[in-house]
Amino acid sequence: MSQYFENDNQVISDPKSVTCWCGEHCLKLTTDHGVFSYGEIDDASQKLVKYCQSLKGDVLDLGCGYGFIGIYLKTKYPTINLYQSDVNERAVFLCKENCSTNNIQSTIIVSDGFSNIYSTFDYIVFNPPIHAGKTVCNSLIDTAFIHLNNGGVLFLVLRKKHGAEGYIKRFEDKEYDFSIIDKKDGIYIISITKPE
Repeated sequence: MSQYFENDNQVISDPKSVTCWCGEHCLKLTTDHGVFSYGEIDDASQKLVKYCQSLKGDVLDLGCGYGFIGIYLKTKYPTINLYQSDVNERAVFLCKENCSTNNIQSTIIVSDGFSNIYSTFDYIVFNPPIHAGKTVCNSLIDTAFIHLNNGGVLFLVLRKKHGAEGYIKRFEDKEYDFSIIDKKDGIYIISITKPE
């Protein structure tokens, strides 16, 4: 079975449009088979963007999929410098199309994790690919932390049913400066801050 964090050109394309509101702005997004959250906007991602407050500077939407998180945040905070990346080439194609549709300026990169990313960021926003496994997700989180500027913040969303508490224990063991912002309905919103 093909996964959204892989490239599989044999996955049949069947685009489906979704919409959501960011303040007074109606965002129109195209989804497709082979890309995370086909035909809907993931509820955890919707919750995550609500808690990303007062963003400024350089912001990376890591594992952007069809682009919802970054497009929402750039709409809410138009002065940020938005970057979006995904290993999935169909996701990157959709992200570019959706940015264009919603008049969003973004630097969009095909990258396996940080393999093609050499910058550091003031904020990184990440809904990890849980089905890729804990080893992959932990590596991405640790590498994201390295790619933060001093004082930068990594915003994460994790589900209790997918082992959120185990990830949190690991953050404690690594002595990350983290906060659990919200954990209603089994969805944990977490921030990790890099020391100044």
